[in-house]
Amino acid sequence: MINIIKPTGQEKELALFRGNDSFGSGSYKAPRGTRNGKPRYHNGMDYLAPVGSAVFCIKAGMVTKIGLPYSEGSLRYVQVTDDNGYKLRYFYVQPTVKVGDKLEADSFIGIAQNLDLKYEGMSKYNHIHFEIMDFTSRYVNPAFYIKDK
Repeated sequence: MINIIKPTGQEKELALFRGNDSFGSGSYKAPRGTRNGKPRYHNGMDYLAPVGSAVFCIKAGMVTKIGLPYSEGSLRYVQVTDDNGYKLRYFYVQPTVKVGDKLEADSFIGIAQNLDLKYEGMSKYNHIHFEIMDFTSRYVNPAFYIKDK
């Protein structure tokens, strides 16, 4: 699981899984409609995180990318690559790390952003999207990866 510290909290806690809500499902491979006539699927899992929550990585590795998931806007993601070449990607996180930083497991990586910046009304279900790509850039079900921690 992903650890967070809520803005009103003092202690780390496990972020809860975002299930089904009026915006869709936070489950891995949940349907996401179509694009160019092909079905789309959710490539990660969503974990509830109030706006401003501190976010911590689940495994040691190196920050290999700070990205923008959309062509416009200010939402960001942090990519940490582990020793096996797996890319752990934490979306909707304002980074406090930079590319090249070496992290230990449970290192502070950033602050949960306000999803209302992209999806009006979504802050009610504010979350971190967490996805994993293996060394061949194929998506991996995060539940199996997290279960082994």
